[in-house]
Amino acid sequence: MIYFEPYPLTELDHLLMPVYLHLFLTFKTSRIQESVEDLETGVSCLIQEWPFLAGSIAKPGPDQKAYQVQPPSEFELQANPMLRVKTHGVPVSVLQLAEETPEELISVKPHWPTLYPAPALRFQANIMANGIILSLSWHHRLMDAFGCQGVLDGLAQFCRLKGSTGDTLKTSPQLQEGARQRIRNFSGSTKDHAAFSDTYGYSDNQYQDNQAIRGYMLCPRKVETLRRICDEQITESGNASNIRLTCDDIVTAIIWLSASQARNRALSAPHSSLIRYVNVRKLLEPPIPTDLFGNAIAMSKSHCNLQDLRSEPKDQDSSEHVVPGLTRQAVNHLSHFSKLTRSEDTGKSVDASHVGDLLSTLRASSDWDSLTLTPVDVSVSSMRRIKLYNMDFGESFGLVKDVDTLESNLQGQYLIRPARNCSSDAPWEIKMALPKKVVPFLDADPVLTWASVNERPRL
Repeated sequence: MIYFEPYPLTELDHLLMPVYLHLFLTFKTSRIQESVEDLETGVSCLIQEWPFLAGSIAKPGPDQKAYQVQPPSEFELQANPMLRVKTHGVPVSVLQLAEETPEELISVKPHWPTLYPAPALRFQANIMANGIILSLSWHHRLMDAFGCQGVLDGLAQFCRLKGSTGDTLKTSPQLQEGARQRIRNFSGSTKDHAAFSDTYGYSDNQYQDNQAIRGYMLCPRKVETLRRICDEQITESGNASNIRLTCDDIVTAIIWLSASQARNRALSAPHSSLIRYVNVRKLLEPPIPTDLFGNAIAMSKSHCNLQDLRSEPKDQDSSEHVVPGLTRQAVNHLSHFSKLTRSEDTGKSVDASHVGDLLSTLRASSDWDSLTLTPVDVSVSSMRRIKLYNMDFGESFGLVKDVDTLESNLQGQYLIRPARNCSSDAPWEIKMALPKKVVPFLDADPVLTWASVNERPRL
């Protein structure tokens, strides 16, 4: 049996959708049996060190307002073991070709509503014809992507050292509890729920049928060119001189613009909403560690009506090419969306004051489900700085060949994938989940096509 002292999820955990996320690490290796044995040892050691990762998420009672992580029952562990091992007769490339969530490769299947008690986190080792695909499924209220990085970093260390801890692990149960306590102590002004109703509320069905996944690889040189041009346009406009765009802003704007225009052409939906996930670890005082096994993100929301893009300055030729292959009209539209992605221009900046007010308002509520992220048209999460490709699981595994997240069922989910290396010339890889009828219009988007490597949008 696995036992640990149950602990409540924090207020920041409750902001996130009660759904599962899935991450895949691909290894091309011929040492399959040795790798599986190392994974079995590694997962066992991981749970000995951090037993709460094997826990279940549930409310301790019907009148309780907060969910908690609690020890799993023997039945729950039998139904959902920490590590499943399955054999498939296909190559690892099947993951790159998947247009829907490959349910045969994940341990916890998508289901709405989520049934409780719910497994907190589970692994599945998929033995493929030419390697291993390790999948990690976790309840989003357990942790964010940075927490996931910490878990995988610990697992890699245990696998590499055959169960030995070797160097001191980066975190401990005591450090984790200390970080959660800092979140509980952080506060601001209690407000009416209406102050946050644009972004948070009671969670509706997050899953959608008839959706498909599309992947794109953007050229870093072209992204930087667009950043420079849009930055100059915004500065020259004089309306937002304090904004300095980043490449992350530009990639987010490309995603939002292309998805919005494709949705409008397919579904006649001119209004579009965007949510960006903001890491708030450094906003709290004192700051909480990067490897917190929990959530430390808030959301900034923006809106746009595509009809606002119709009016072009009279002194400009919208068909003129600003750079070869890209018209001034396309650049103007991207510049407009880039500006809107920066929440400080809309007066809704995610800062320490915003986070404190949000946490205090939730604490004062009788139901912590009342301030959960509500679905939007486009939700962009950036894992660009999550370091997964350099993880060392040991000689039997070799290098991490590919990192992917595939969830075709979640409404409006768009992801900037982890960079393959730390250099500025690493391509920007993105994944999009959208209605199948929208896909043909997205594949034909001029900005997305121009910015893609070799101007070929689909991976």
